[in-house]
Amino acid sequence: AKRTPNLIVFAPTVGRELGDVFEHAGVNFVDSAGNCHLKLGNRYLARIQGRTAATKAPTDRGLRAPAYRALFALLVRPDLINAASRAIAAEAEVSPQTANDLRRRLVEQGLVYETKKRHAWVSGRFKDVVALWLAGFTTSLAPSLVIGHFRAMEREPDKLEQRIAPVLDAACDWRYGGAAAGMRLTGHYRGERTVLYTRDAPADLVTRLQLVRDPSGPIALMRAPGLLAFDSKDPRSVHPLLAYADLLAEGHDRAREAAGELYDRFLSAAEPAA
Repeated sequence: AKRTPNLIVFAPTVGRELGDVFEHAGVNFVDSAGNCHLKLGNRYLARIQGRTAATKAPTDRGLRAPAYRALFALLVRPDLINAASRAIAAEAEVSPQTANDLRRRLVEQGLVYETKKRHAWVSGRFKDVVALWLAGFTTSLAPSLVIGHFRAMEREPDKLEQRIAPVLDAACDWRYGGAAAGMRLTGHYRGERTVLYTRDAPADLVTRLQLVRDPSGPIALMRAPGLLAFDSKDPRSVHPLLAYADLLAEGHDRAREAAGELYDRFLSAAEPAA
C-alpha cells in the first residue's frame, strides 16, 4: 500500500479486527458482504463494517460420485480445467452439467480461479485438490464402482495373477489397481489384496474368473471411473492416483508406505500449472 497508491484488497471476508488493521495501515479493502475501507485520494472515503456474508446457495452440498469422476479426470489431465464442459464430461463419462457444476464448486472453494476468458488452477493448492478427491473416493466414488468382493482358489497373489490375466485379456479391457498396480509402478509392496478395474466387462466375468463371492474377500472387482483411469506408464496398471487411493483405503501401515512412494514418485511433481 505504501508503494501503490489506491491499492484495494478484494477478499471473501474481512472481519472487524482485520478491517481496523487495514484502515490503520492505509490499505483499502472490500469483502463479499460489502464491508470496506476505501480512501481514494482526498475525494472519496468510505468505511463499512459489520455486514455478514450471504447464506450459501442451496447447491453447496456434498459432491456425488459423478462429480468425483470429473475431478479425477481434472487431476489426471490438469489442462482440462480450461476446456469446454463437454470435453471434461467425455473423459469422465459424466454429463456436461456435472462437469460444469464441479468446476464452479472448485472456483467457490478457491482451488480454481475464473476470468471472463479462462479457468486456471490456483497455485500451491494441488494437495488440497487431491485431498478433496480422496475424501470423495472413500465415501462416494469407490462404493459406486464396486462390482463385488471375492475370493479365489489361489492364496498367493502371483499365482492368482498368472491364472486370471489371460481370462481378463480375452473378456474386456482391464487393469490392476491398489497394491498390484503399486508393485508394478514402484516395486515397493504387493500385499494380499487384489483390485481389478474393468471396462465393459461381460455379465459372466465372475464365472469365467472362477471367483466366489465373499464380502470380506481379498479380490475387489471394480468399474473404471472414466477413460483416464487406465492412463499409466505400466500397461497393466491404473493411473497412479487411482492406485494411491486404493492403497490408502486399505488402512494399514505397509499400504500407506506404498501409497507414499507412489505419491512421491508420480504425483508430487504433477501440480497443475496456474
